[in-house]
Amino acid sequence: MFAEPTSSNADPVKTILTIEDEKNIRASFVYFLADLGYRILEADNGVTGLELYQRHRPDLILLDLRIPGRDGFECLKQLRQLNPELPIIVISGTNTSRDVVKALHLGAWDFILKPIIDLQILQHSIEKAFERTRLRQENLSHQKQLEEKVEQRTQTLKVTYQQLAESEKRYRSIYENLQDIYYETSPQGAILEISPSGDKNFNYQRTELIGKNILSYYADVEDRQRFLQKIQENGRVNDYEVRLIDKNGEIVSFSLNATLHQDAVGQPSHISGILRNITQRKQAEDELRSSKQTLEALFNAAPLAIMAVDTDLQVTLWNPAAEEIFGWTREEIVGHPYPLALPGKEWEATANLKGALAGDQFSGLELARCRKNGRHVQISASTAPLRDKANLICGVIIIIEDISEKQRLRSEADRNSRLASLGELAAGVAHEINNPNGLVLLNLPTLRDFVLDAIALQQEVSIEQPTLTLGGFKAERAAAAFPRLMTELEDSTRRIKQIVEDLKDFSRQEDRSQDEYFDLNRSAEKAQRLTANHLKKTTARFNSQLAEQLPRIKGSPQRIEQVIVNLLVNACEALTSREQSISLCTGYHQDQQEVFLQVSDSGRGIEAEQLPHVTDPFFTTRRKEGGTGLGLSVSARIIKEHNGRLHFSSKPGEGTVVSIVFPAERKV
Repeated sequence: MFAEPTSSNADPVKTILTIEDEKNIRASFVYFLADLGYRILEADNGVTGLELYQRHRPDLILLDLRIPGRDGFECLKQLRQLNPELPIIVISGTNTSRDVVKALHLGAWDFILKPIIDLQILQHSIEKAFERTRLRQENLSHQKQLEEKVEQRTQTLKVTYQQLAESEKRYRSIYENLQDIYYETSPQGAILEISPSGDKNFNYQRTELIGKNILSYYADVEDRQRFLQKIQENGRVNDYEVRLIDKNGEIVSFSLNATLHQDAVGQPSHISGILRNITQRKQAEDELRSSKQTLEALFNAAPLAIMAVDTDLQVTLWNPAAEEIFGWTREEIVGHPYPLALPGKEWEATANLKGALAGDQFSGLELARCRKNGRHVQISASTAPLRDKANLICGVIIIIEDISEKQRLRSEADRNSRLASLGELAAGVAHEINNPNGLVLLNLPTLRDFVLDAIALQQEVSIEQPTLTLGGFKAERAAAAFPRLMTELEDSTRRIKQIVEDLKDFSRQEDRSQDEYFDLNRSAEKAQRLTANHLKKTTARFNSQLAEQLPRIKGSPQRIEQVIVNLLVNACEALTSREQSISLCTGYHQDQQEVFLQVSDSGRGIEAEQLPHVTDPFFTTRRKEGGTGLGLSVSARIIKEHNGRLHFSSKPGEGTVVSIVFPAERKV
């Protein structure tokens, strides 16, 4: 029933089932086909043949129509039901065309008539059947692959369609709810498409705009021309600002982004774009610009210095008032470290700034700071933190007031208050001194007469009593000494009276608006008398030369006396020994019609770099000795109020000359 092939083949061995009742024919098939490399199954009837097929599933069947057990046509029919694709070759001795047609109709692939003279016919039919099977299998495989691909493509298209539907739905929702305006126009400007958002931004319904020319809505026709020129040159336009007129006639500002599209032949087909309503943004920008300009004007015009530092203590803001107070220009200081700390006290300035950066706020903090020229300035500082978008402190703004003048006025007020108190005290003391001194002056003539009478009596008695004394003096000596003593007593008493009068004049509070013409020499003499004791203790070489017949000057004699006293006291304090000299002189420049007073000393002198600052408030070279730096500042102000000029000339080690010049009284 089963025959193995007699030759080997690299291809899988195919199995052929032959159903033939004639043993010799079957044997010839077996030997022939085995030599060709096929595996052969044999059946001599239809029932056995069907069993072998179901058991071994051969690749091809050779079927005789006239076989016992079951008719060949019946076997053919059942085999075709079991496997519609099974190759079946009918071999039969019948030569009726009806059998051939029936066999082929039932599914036979080929029909060979017995007797087979040349088995090559059988080989050819078998090979042809296997080739057909191979082609059918390849075709089925390709068909299956194609069906799978079609199914896969169908599924992909289905998913894609669903995604497209969802995307279209999503984009339709975006399009319909778009805040900006999407539009399309022809190159000539006809509106082809516009989103519903045009109603919200433009007050026009979509149907009112379709087909209209967009040019008719431009507030400025030239904007459209410039837009077309840009888009034709570049194919795109970004952030182009246009002004359109809405349905209510209001001008609305838009930011335009657009693209020029081309057709298949490269010609402009349409323009698509997005219009964003920036009217509120433009209004906010205008308000912000106005606010910025206002702040810049305030910043630049503020009389107070305004500066800011960042967290690295680098200066970031510096206004003109800061330039004026401290001397650095904005270009010199912005971007550089904080420069205002006093030498040796950088730690103090750093501590204050870091405290402000930590959140501390200062208001009216009075400090001393350094100018560009090295001089100190008294300031009042107030701070406020600067914050970034995260509300973190990123710097400190400092508002600074130069309070040097305030402190000078405050100190001067204190000094004037003390002087006023001193004046009241001096007036009281003068009154207390003046009363007994007046009594002495009143009784001195009587005392003189008494002494002279006593001396005359002593002289008469001394003839008889030569040892008689008067106050320890014998007659001859008493006659010589007592008149001189009485004269000195009278002179001293009158001198006390003059000093008291000068002190009362010096301390008198006058209405400064009631200026008068007065003699400068008289003020110089009074100042000299007031400082006589100080001058006597300081120098053995004081010289006073007051010019005669000086023209008068206009002003307050008491205030000018105050100035001269201050100059004489300063001259005394400049001396280092009593051998150094002080001179006081007055004079008249007839050509300029000016009266001058000059105080000179041969003391220590003033350094050249300090000389321009000697009248600055609080500037002093004697701070360790208690100097306040206000005396010359006050004197300079008084002289200026009298339309005068104050000039200093000095060399270190050689002394100082201070000159005051006043306009003289003009006689008509």
